[in-house]
Amino acid sequence: GDSILDAWIFANGASVDSVWVHGRKQVSGGQHARREPIAERFRAVMTALSAA
Repeated sequence: GDSILDAWIFANGASVDSVWVHGRKQVSGGQHARREPIAERFRAVMTALSAA
């Protein structure tokens, strides 16, 4: 099932170049359109979790 699909998609080392969702390009050149704000929020959450 899923493991066969995962192996088929990810085994050759190719990465996702573009992703469209509801007519909007969310990933271009392998980079998410909102990469920076997502990364900033991730860092803030990880900092808060490590301080707890």
